[in-house]
Parts: sequence; C-alpha cells; structure tokens
Amino acid sequence: MQLTELEEKINQLRETNQLATAEGCEALVDFGWMLRQNGVNFELALNVSLEAEKILEDLDHPFSVAKCYRNLSWFYAEQSIYEKTLEYGVKGLRIALDHQFNELFPDFFGCLGVTYWRLKKYPEAMASFQRQHQFAHLLSDPYQVAKATNHMGFIYIELGDYESAEKNFKVALQIFEDTGNTALQAGLCNNLVMVCNHQNDFELGKQLAEKALSLTNQTSFDRLRPVVLHTYAELNAKFSHYDEAISLLNEGIICAKEANLQHLVAEIQKFSGIVYFQQNKLKKAKKNLEEAQVIFRSMGAKQGVAETFEWLAKVYEKREGFKQAYKCLTQMHNIQAEMAEDMKDFLLQGFRLTRDTVIVELENKIDEMKTANLMAARDKAEAANQAKSHFLANMSHELRTPLNAIIGYSELIQEEGLSSMNDVQRINISARHLLSLINDVLDVSKIESGELELHEERFAIGDLVDEVKEIVSPLIGRNQNVFTVQNQLLGEINVVGDKLRVCQILVNLIDNALKFTKEGAVELAIMGQGKQELIFVVKDDGVGIQEDQLGNLFQPFKQANNAYNREYDGTGLGLTICKQLAEKMNGQIEVESRPGIGSAFTVCLPIRQAEAVKV
Repeated sequence: MQLTELEEKINQLRETNQLATAEGCEALVDFGWMLRQNGVNFELALNVSLEAEKILEDLDHPFSVAKCYRNLSWFYAEQSIYEKTLEYGVKGLRIALDHQFNELFPDFFGCLGVTYWRLKKYPEAMASFQRQHQFAHLLSDPYQVAKATNHMGFIYIELGDYESAEKNFKVALQIFEDTGNTALQAGLCNNLVMVCNHQNDFELGKQLAEKALSLTNQTSFDRLRPVVLHTYAELNAKFSHYDEAISLLNEGIICAKEANLQHLVAEIQKFSGIVYFQQNKLKKAKKNLEEAQVIFRSMGAKQGVAETFEWLAKVYEKREGFKQAYKCLTQMHNIQAEMAEDMKDFLLQGFRLTRDTVIVELENKIDEMKTANLMAARDKAEAANQAKSHFLANMSHELRTPLNAIIGYSELIQEEGLSSMNDVQRINISARHLLSLINDVLDVSKIESGELELHEERFAIGDLVDEVKEIVSPLIGRNQNVFTVQNQLLGEINVVGDKLRVCQILVNLIDNALKFTKEGAVELAIMGQGKQELIFVVKDDGVGIQEDQLGNLFQPFKQANNAYNREYDGTGLGLTICKQLAEKMNGQIEVESRPGIGSAFTVCLPIRQAEAVKV
C-alpha cells in the first residue's frame, strides 16, 4: 500500500472511531515506518508511532507491538536518545523472539548496532551488525544484507581499517545498484566520501560527493541531502577548504530545517562551529556551538550536549577564558557521568543482552534457521535430481525410438536399394519427432540461461491461426479427434508480438490436448481484452488432471503423472516451455481441469494491437 493510500485509510478509521483496533494499529505502525523510510516528516512519524504504542497497550497484538517498538527504537536512535533506543530495541527483540517474528530481527539488530556504534562500543556494535547480516542472509533479504554490510563498514572506519570499510561499502553499493534504489546508492556514495576523507584522497572524494548530491536530486528522501552536504563539508574542511565547507554546511542547515530534522540541524551547526574554530573565527564558532547545544538539550540528546561543551571549552581556552573553559569541561564530565549512570540503571533493569539470556536464544534461532534452510536446500536438490533422473530415463527412450526408426529404414533402403513413399514418410516423421525433442531441451536451456530473445513483428491473427492449424493437422487424426477454432475477435486483427513464440505456445497446448483426448473434441478459442491483451483458450474433453498433480504441471522434466510417460510419449518439457515463454512476454498461463471431464488452458498475452479492420 502506498503512503497516501495508507494515510487515507487511517483518516477513515479515525473518522469512524475504529482506529483503536488491531487493523487501525497495524495501519498506524506501517504509516510511521513508511514516513521514516521516505524521509517525509520525521516528527509526524514519531508521533504516529507513539500514538500506536498507546493504543496497543489495550490490545493483544504482539506483531504490531514488535513493529511499533522497532519504529520507536530507530526514531530515538536517529535523535541520539540512546537510552530509549536500547529500551525499545531490546523489548521489541524479546517479543520478536518469543513469537517467532524472524523477519524483524535484522531491523532490531541494525538499530542496536547503530546505537552501540555511536556510543563507541565497537565490539558490541560489530556483533549486532554481524547478527543482522546472519539473519538477513538466512531470510534471503538482499536489502538487509546490504544494510548490515554498510554498517560494518562504519565500524571499520572507526577502527582505522579503511580498506575493509571501502570493500564493505562497495559491496553494499553494488546490491543497491542492482535493486535500483537511488536513495541508498546516494547514501553509499556518501559513505565512500568518508573513506576518501580518511585516505586523504580529495579528488575521488569530491567526485563521489557530487555523484551523491546528483542522486539525491532524483529522490524525495529529504533527510539524505543534508547528510551528504555535511560529509562533503567534512572533506573540504579536512583539506582546509574552509569557505567551501561553510557554504555546504549553510545549505545543509537549510535543507535539514526544511525537512524538520532538528537533530541534523544541531549536528551540522556543531560542525560549523568546529570549522569556524579551525579558521580561528572564535565568535562565530561559539555562536554555532551554543545554538547546536540548545537544540540538543531540547531533544534530550545528552551525547550532543556533551560534545558541544567539549568544543566550547576549546574556544574559551583559545580566547584565554580558562575559567569558562573549566566550567564547560566540568559540565561535559557531569553529563558523561549522567549518561554512564543512565546506562547503568538501564542495564540493571534487566534489558541487557547477556550471554545467558536473549543472545543464547538468538544463536539457537540462527542454528535452527540454518538447519531448516539446509534441509530445504537438500530436499530441493534431491527433488531436482530425481526429476532430472526421470527426465533422462524418459528422454533416452524418446530419443532412441525415432533414432532406431531412422537408422532401420535408412539401412533397409541402403541394403535393398529401393524404398517406398511410406518408408520415406516414416523416416521424415521420426526425424521431425527427434528434432522436436531436441528443440524442447534447447528451448528450456536457452530460457533458463536468459539467452532466448523475443523478436517482435506485425502479423495477422488469421495468419497465426492458419499456421497453427497447418502444424497440428497431422496430429488430429491419430486419436480420431475433432479440432475447431472459435475466433471471437471482430474483423481481421493485426497485432505486434513474437509470432513464432505465440505459435509455439499454442501448438504445444493443442498437441497436449490432442494427445490426452481420444475420440473427443479440442477447441482453440481466441478473444481480446481491449487493445492491449489477447486471450487464447485451449479446451479439451480428454482424461483431465488430478487436483494433486496440478502443482507439478509446469515443472521442468515432469508430467502430471509419470505413469503417462510411456503411454503418451512425453518428456515433460512442453508445458514448462509454454509457461516460461508466456512469462517472458509478460503474460501468464492458467489451467482448470477435472479428471474424466477435460482441461482448459488459458493464455493471456499483452500483445498490442497494431490495426483493426472491420470486415
């Protein structure tokens, strides 16, 4: 559901007094998360999640509670209110573990890792990011794998291992490029600028920063641009390009204010104060640091307040205001002591992730998921091997039969020096059958390897029908069937598409229908859905298919029932090819069948109409 649709739903629920329900809370929680993800309105996102939390107190809806705690944990982390971050993060993780909400684990560990990283607890941060990566990998979630890889890159920067940081950022960037996520590509380019900053590579850093800014122009993710401007300013300041740095920081403050991102405004103003200090513009440095401190205080971000006191002490010291500098340092140490006490109280309340509680359970969970994934992979591999074994057994028979016929009749002609038209026809039929089998195998291989290409052309539906009838006509009499075509399109319709592959799908379906029908009727019906879609229905009154066999129908190397292989001459590739060709043309194929009644295969293809001429 899109952001606007979700907002409309919430307004409707609010108007009808149904917001305090499980459905209403789920909508509120998702709305808060989507607001954060899209960077639309941070304050609104936080308030929506707080509203959801309050309502959820009276409801038994653990999944919504866990997601709500995840949201709040991230919101507080981004405002540097780490006590709240850890409180909600650990409570949510506990609920997710108790109720097997595996898909939430990567988000929780990502948030906890970011918190520990910013608190300079690097071993704990790295352990959290590694668990984020483990769960994301087990859940086959490339987005979270990339996020975890990116986060570990930050830790490597803090540890001074810039080569590993760069490697991680590039891996994450490649994943986001593959998914086409422009905002996250910009974020990774920004992170690589940080690496360039530490590696003293200004030119490459500048190129990456400009690329990041260019990418931010392609996205509505408002909180990203001030972050990139901040990093770009740090790069310039590192190389003493102070005027450029201040210009970037001023733009960053404007962008952060427009996006209502007060924590970013404070961070950028704090760094502006540092840059002015480096320029020896102490009055401006003091002004920016004090303005940043006011914002940090209003947010309850003690870490930010402590850092501004540290830099204000340096400003006063440079101005020889040693008394004021001492006061600032005293304030800084007092706040740091408060933070340590807060953390101590927090840990004593029993929320800490210790080896003998949540961590052990989570490690057991990882082992369980690994085992389950290995067993699923093993079963899949065994099923594939079994299917291919059946296929090879069938194919050896299918290939030998026409080959033996070709060789036998050829030897007969060679020995006797004469032949009848029947002999030549038998050789021709056997050769064509053999070619058809080989073509099936080659088509499946080409489709699965991505090498098969579609060739669009303009063709008439009438010509397509004539070609299909001509190809299947030799097959109609083998089981004494009747074949009819019902063209429900008005007039002679010309379309644009891959005529050869459409014909191949229809011939395969009709051949199957004729094969599994004896002394019955097979019909091809053609109809249109507007001017953008054609619908083909191949219907028969043959043996039909058991309901429990429908799942195998389009699987490669399988037939609905392997017992049919000998009786009906099949390799089990025809329907696989039909399905894969239809999907390659952005279409679909469906089947309805009843044993003893018959089957109907419906193919919908988005083939655009080129011209319609009414007769």
